[in-house]
Amino acid sequence: MTLFAVTAVGADRPGIVAAVANALESVNGNIEDAAMQALGGQFAISLLVNVDADAQTLRDTLERAASGLVLTVSEAQTQERAASPTHLFTIYGADRPGLVGTAAAVLFARGANVTNLQSRILPADKPIYVMAFEVSLPEGTDGEAICDIIRDAMPGVQASVNTLERTQL
Repeated sequence: MTLFAVTAVGADRPGIVAAVANALESVNGNIEDAAMQALGGQFAISLLVNVDADAQTLRDTLERAASGLVLTVSEAQTQERAASPTHLFTIYGADRPGLVGTAAAVLFARGANVTNLQSRILPADKPIYVMAFEVSLPEGTDGEAICDIIRDAMPGVQASVNTLERTQL
């Protein structure tokens, strides 16, 4: 089996997840990691899949099953798992350009590895931009101190942090 990174983006419609999952099953594919989300009127898929097929066969299978999506298929470079997230930073303020980039730069400068980012604009008289960064921080890094730096770098923005605990299932 070969590990592939697959992305697909296109107009949101019912049945996309089923079509992609069934297409992968038809080539004995196993989804190792997945992120799928509606973004406005678009639907975005990011997958790591182990498949009993070559890249072209996988691409052809997915294109037939999920027509209208823009696909990329490439052999994944590694099977190493990203570091587990240790903290969740929630940041919000008046919508304006540069919020994500500034927050990400502050986190990066403190050694954070972003493992997940969710953001959206909340409608209001003055739209509010909300971001949730799941990050892996180096041991001993003070999350509250990073919130202070974010607030200083982005006047008018609120920031909070929660430590994520890993539980055993």
